[in-house]
Amino acid sequence: MTLITRGSVPEQGQLVTVRQRRYVVTELTKSTLPEQALKVSGNGAQHLITLSSVEDDALGEELQVIWELEPGAEVIEKVALPEPTGFDDPKELDAFVVIGGDSYRLHEEIITAGGSLREGRFARLNVGEVKEALDAMKTDEPSTAMKQSLLGLYPKHADALRAALEARMNDRTSGLQKALGERAAKEVDDIQAILTELKRTIEDKLDDPELNQMIFDGWGDEERHQLERNMTALRARVLEIPGEIKRETEAIKKRFADPQPRMFPVSVTFLVPEKMARG
Repeated sequence: MTLITRGSVPEQGQLVTVRQRRYVVTELTKSTLPEQALKVSGNGAQHLITLSSVEDDALGEELQVIWELEPGAEVIEKVALPEPTGFDDPKELDAFVVIGGDSYRLHEEIITAGGSLREGRFARLNVGEVKEALDAMKTDEPSTAMKQSLLGLYPKHADALRAALEARMNDRTSGLQKALGERAAKEVDDIQAILTELKRTIEDKLDDPELNQMIFDGWGDEERHQLERNMTALRARVLEIPGEIKRETEAIKKRFADPQPRMFPVSVTFLVPEKMARG
């Protein structure tokens, strides 16, 4: 289990999320400049951080950022797993996942489907009928003889049950198309707005007359070099942003392209009328 922390400065070796991708911190340098020199927002010193990607498609690639200027930057901290408090309800029949480009998981949920067995034939129930039957379920178990009988029936009707699950999965996938399209559009709008605002903020700071007219009397070489490095990093960041907007937009569209459903059967539940359960 992980805990996401916003606002805190990471330590060397910690896992972080920057620009919607995961990195490990390999180097961290705290600015030695007076706070007013490069203060864009918030309080405290700024930090130049060197990152190494842990993403499969960019493993080991390095990135340098000024942590306090990165919108959405997060520290990922490990925490202990919670203690189990009970067992899951046995009603669920199937796990349903929708994946997009690069096998990116877009949606997941538990779905149910089923049918009634009458005179040796499987008759599919609709969604409302399945829910009604499961809601009426009790925890009493049928007799051993009935259990053995049901186990013997299952192989004969397994294909029909799977077909019912696949039909339900396809229905849900169709119903999700609009919602997934809206999510993709929102993610594109969000990343464009965040990066555009970041570009504007940095440009405003670089054009700040107060910063450009600073008096450097009394500054040592290290302070001057630190300022130069910070200013160079800010200018480079501004130049990167248009291309980054384009790449992030394409990546989002790719993730949501051609969603495909996948099904992972979880359990089968037999519901037996009370009169038959004792037989």
